[in-house]
Amino acid sequence: MSRPRQNALLESAGAMIASFLKGRGFALAAPVDARFQTTEHGSSGVDVTIALEDPSKAAAARAAIHEHFRCGSGVDAVTVR
Repeated sequence: MSRPRQNALLESAGAMIASFLKGRGFALAAPVDARFQTTEHGSSGVDVTIALEDPSKAAAARAAIHEHFRCGSGVDAVTVR
């Protein structure tokens, strides 16, 4: 029996980032968590949380994500630990 889908957009965002990190040699300690977030001005974006097996590589993973996906518009957020 498969688990019900929560949200295709969030699942896709999490899967895309997980695949990206694994392809660059980062080992994940848990599944990527993606949620919608809304700013105080009503803009919506995605808030992604990633747990690495080696937290000392968090800064490198964060930099790779920001460079590849061009995060940082103030709407989307990425937390790597």
